[in-house]
Amino acid sequence: MTGMSLGIVLIAAFLHAFWNYLAKKSRNKIVFIWWFLLIACILYAPMLILFAMQISNVSYVVAVRELSIVFSALFGIIWLGEGHRQQRLIGTLLIALGVVFIGLSR
Repeated sequence: MTGMSLGIVLIAAFLHAFWNYLAKKSRNKIVFIWWFLLIACILYAPMLILFAMQISNVSYVVAVRELSIVFSALFGIIWLGEGHRQQRLIGTLLIALGVVFIGLSR
């Protein structure tokens, strides 16, 4: 997986996770951010993923794309105060290590 495609997928995963965080957190006070993220997550992130699939192996892109789960779990632990922190951190660490191994397997 090339560095450019990895960066593209990481940006898309972060946008997706940030959208999930704002969906749980917001209450009419950040309507502008909602619309901005709606456009970014619905239009921009999928285009980034498709571009990354064109310049890299699809199997790598799909695996790295799942880092949005890691970002979502970290948002939940840090800002939303969700429980079972140790279990979530262990799970996110395992997912992140899997992605690192995918990157190193090239």
